Amino acid sequence: AIPNGAQSYETFNYSLRTPASGSSFGFGGSALKLSGGTLLYKGTASSTTTITNLTLNGGTAQHAGAGTWTLAGSVAVTTNGGTINAVNGANTLTASLAGGGPLEFLGNPTTLAGNNSAFSGKWSIGNGAPGSLAISSPAQLGAVPATYASNHVTLNRGTLLTTTTMTLSDATRGILLERGGGTFNVAAGTTLTLGNFSTPNITASLVGGALLKAGGGTLILSNTITTFRGALYVDTS
Repeated sequence: AIPNGAQSYETFNYSLRTPASGSSFGFGGSALKLSGGTLLYKGTASSTTTITNLTLNGGTAQHAGAGTWTLAGSVAVTTNGGTINAVNGANTLTASLAGGGPLEFLGNPTTLAGNNSAFSGKWSIGNGAPGSLAISSPAQLGAVPATYASNHVTLNRGTLLTTTTMTLSDATRGILLERGGGTFNVAAGTTLTLGNFSTPNITASLVGGALLKAGGGTLILSNTITTFRGALYVDTS
């Protein structure tokens, strides 16, 4: 049945797919909650899916089609968290983010392009499997934590791509490089100043997650934390 604009819908542990078409579509219901289920993008070419009130409640929005998937509208993340999985291609998230739950990014790059000032959750880029996130402003990472969180942004085989000159060194927004390490891909002609990064609590004889620099831009390390025990690699190709 076609979704009714007066009704809200929930996937529970089931999957919901978009049409296998190159056209853009809007969800007809008043709201959609992914509770353990998956929204599968099945577009055959780059297109946009608009969902006015999408809630990730332990659910996943997954690119399973072709081209670039643009997800528009609004996305709230509950304490059960959510995953954006760009397994088949790049994502662009023009939807505004809200809520305080953790949000995980896997697969190809997801570009943040919405207003995320109402989002206060933690960010995970990769989880041992690769993941990528692209930002053009620190504001796209949402509200700065009120108190220090060493893992507000976690990279674990993750890549953070920065497309403009910016500084990521908020006193309370810790950047954690897990065992799989993290890559900072700095666009040519720009500078990323990075501070407040660390590795997990480990013994002095063990090496934590590595920090890798990629891209043609400049990376400036301004860390004042002494708990980084990883390797450092530079590759500007």
